[in-house]
Amino acid sequence: MMNSLPSPRASDPDLVRREGFRLRGGKLTCVMAAALVGIGVVLSVFWALKPAADQRVAHETEDPPVEEQPDVVLVIPGIHQPRTLAANEASVPDDAAVVGIEAGGAYRAYLIQGMSTPSNHVVNDLPGGIPVSVAYCKLRDCVTAYTGARATGERLDLGVYGLSRGRLVLMARGGAYFQERFEPARFAEPADRLPYSSYPFDRTTWGQWRHAHPDTDIYIGDWQPEN
Repeated sequence: MMNSLPSPRASDPDLVRREGFRLRGGKLTCVMAAALVGIGVVLSVFWALKPAADQRVAHETEDPPVEEQPDVVLVIPGIHQPRTLAANEASVPDDAAVVGIEAGGAYRAYLIQGMSTPSNHVVNDLPGGIPVSVAYCKLRDCVTAYTGARATGERLDLGVYGLSRGRLVLMARGGAYFQERFEPARFAEPADRLPYSSYPFDRTTWGQWRHAHPDTDIYIGDWQPEN
């Protein structure tokens, strides 16, 4: 009987190792190729579905912070004949924010929402015959009040000069002054140089002020009640 010769693939260890390496290398190459194809598909889908809002449009620019915006000159005189309403005539919500003052025995509220436009930022008033001016800056949500050195029976000469670094600038007696304490600039002088003295006020709600002072009246400015 003729003995069969052993198979070279079974008897040659080197050959077996070479064949195994070639097999494993081929599988690895296929896996890497498939992975690269998959990554390419994922990236293509991502860019296709990316919101258009995330992509910068050439002509669009972001607004600078308020503090970095340019100075603006407005020169708007303050309100000199403010029309007020008795408490029982005003359809103002109880939770509306107001500035309340007492002067010469009279109580008066100023609706903050009615002072939100530049033409109403400053109100020069004579409650109880005392010159009192109320100023409001919507950008900073800042309220200040002023009076003269003595009760002259004449309203103060206070108005809106403009905006500087996002802050309200008031005008009085030919000068321009920051409403808030702020470093001086060429545009305006510091607030403490304003030629009028500060006047006390309460920042509260209309309901609380009316409850504490039933005989008060209120200035509503350009505010209109909702229908």
